[in-house]
Formats: sequence, structure tokens, C-alpha cells
Amino acid sequence: MAQAASSATNVASLTVVFGGDEYLNSRTLKALQQAAVRANPEAEVIEVEASSADSYEFDEAVSPSLLSNAAVVVIPDLQDAAEEFIDAMKVFVKETSGSKSGALADSSVVIAAHDGSMKGKKYVDALKKAGAKVEQVEKLANDRSRLAFVRQEFRRYGRTVQEPAAQQLVAVLGGRTAELAAMCQQLCFDFDENPISLATAMRYLDDAPEVTGFAVADAALEGRAAQAVLKLRQAIKRGMEPLALVGAIASKLRSMGKAAAIQAGKANAAELRMNGWFLTKATQQVRGWSSEGLGACIEALAHADQEAKSSSGDPVFALEQAVELIARRGRPLVA
Repeated sequence: MAQAASSATNVASLTVVFGGDEYLNSRTLKALQQAAVRANPEAEVIEVEASSADSYEFDEAVSPSLLSNAAVVVIPDLQDAAEEFIDAMKVFVKETSGSKSGALADSSVVIAAHDGSMKGKKYVDALKKAGAKVEQVEKLANDRSRLAFVRQEFRRYGRTVQEPAAQQLVAVLGGRTAELAAMCQQLCFDFDENPISLATAMRYLDDAPEVTGFAVADAALEGRAAQAVLKLRQAIKRGMEPLALVGAIASKLRSMGKAAAIQAGKANAAELRMNGWFLTKATQQVRGWSSEGLGACIEALAHADQEAKSSSGDPVFALEQAVELIARRGRPLVA
């Protein structure tokens, strides 16, 4: 994970924040900007958009002004820069990176962000060759990296989190990194316990739509059909969209299907990208199920999905039917 510079000795004259998760890219850019300002509180902060600026505007931004001898120049869209703009940046970094310990004390500091796409990637390579520092931002592409991120977020606040709580945060908020980070921060600010437990995390997560869907699915999977239908109706009354409920319940069945495939030797956890905790839980839930029963429930949910997307459908009735079928493990009603 990219870390922001924290003192004058490690603030480079030109730093490129490259790629990774969009939220983390933006957060790293901001952290580097704050570090540069701490290193030189008198510096003026100037934002330059590479998509519309030319080399003269860049040169003006990094040059001394009436307000300050130095500036912290922030460029949020390096990938959109023109060639001449990059040439000016290369000249700047060659002239100012004369100290191995970082930027010269009386010079401006430039912090640029690149979104990690192929567009303008050659610029990053050219600037690095000229002497720029490149901060590679992590891409949270799977649950393993998101779990590592959650643990790291709690460590930022001097706290830890129980593994089931971390797993649930990831299961609920998934790839919404900004929300995941905000939830970790909020839990640390609002609760004193250490580590943060699953019960504590669920006090906030219960208000999330996905958790409502998971609660419905869990009740159904435990065979509690009446309670599952009641939770379903309560969720609808609270304004939850049937389509979101379908998605949450379907995610449970997909995990069970993967666990069944692993048990049957048709695949392994690495191929299906299932971490240990999710696999253990899904394996427990799929016990006693037949492949036919699981298939019937998936078909029922697919029907509910179609009903939810149709203007003339009845998604609530279809969902209730699917939930009751799940509670029977896919077995038909006996007359």
C-alpha cells in the first residue's frame, strides 16, 4: 500500500501516484499533498489540470510568486497531459531533485496522479527515468486484498478487528472502498473495544441493504421459512428494492454452489477465488442439500430477478416463493 511522505526529508520534488483503487489513489494524493505542506507551511497549494494546461502554466505554477517562494503543485489527471507538459515536468524534476534526501528546501513540490490506464503510461516511465518518485497504489481486486485493507485501516487508528467482523465488512461493502474505509473509521471512533467484534460491526451493518438480504437468506437457509418471509416483508416495507434482495440472496447460493463444486472435486478454492472463512461457512450451509435442490432455488431466484426487472411482474410474491423453497432446501411441497 502506498504510504504518504511525512517529513521534509522524504518529500520528493516530483511524485507520481500511479494506478490502483480509485479511492486509494485519491487518498494517497491528498496525503502526499498534506505531507508537502507540513514540510513547507509557507508553500502555496496550486492545482493544475493536465488536460487543459500547457507547459507555460506548469512553469508558472512551480516558479516563485508574490505569495510564496515555493508551491505544492497538485496534478490530478496526469494521464491526460500533452507531450510538452510532460517535457516541462521532466526539466523540473531534473533541476530540483539534486538532493538524495528529497526535494530541495526552497523549491516547489509537484504531486501528480495517474489513473493507471495505458493512456499516458509512457509519461510515468519517462518521469521516473528523469528522477521522479512513483507511488504504486494497490488495486483491491479481490476479497483477500480487501480484507488486508480492512485490517490495515484498523491499524491506522491503533486498533484491530476480529476476522469474522472483517469478513462481514468486506462481504457487505465489497468494492466500495470509500464506504469500507469510512465504516472502519466510524467503528473505531464510536466503540472502545479492541478488537472490534462481529456483533459491534453488525450494529451498523444491519442498516445496509445487503445485510438485510443476507439476514433473509440466513433465516431461509436455517429452515425458518416464516421468519425469512417476515424479514423479507420488513425489508420491502423499509424501502429496499426487490432486486437488491435477489442479489444478496443469490450471492449466498452462489457461494454454496462453489462449495459444493469444491467438495465434489470439480474445482478448488483458488480457482473459484474463495477465501477460507467464506468457504467454511458455505460448506456448512450446503450440507444436506442436493444439486437438484440447489438448482431449483437458483432457478426460483432467477424468476424473481426477471419479475423485479419487469414493469408488470410481482417480484415480492416471486421472492417469497423462492425464500420458502430455500427453506425446504429446494424440495417441492408435499401434498
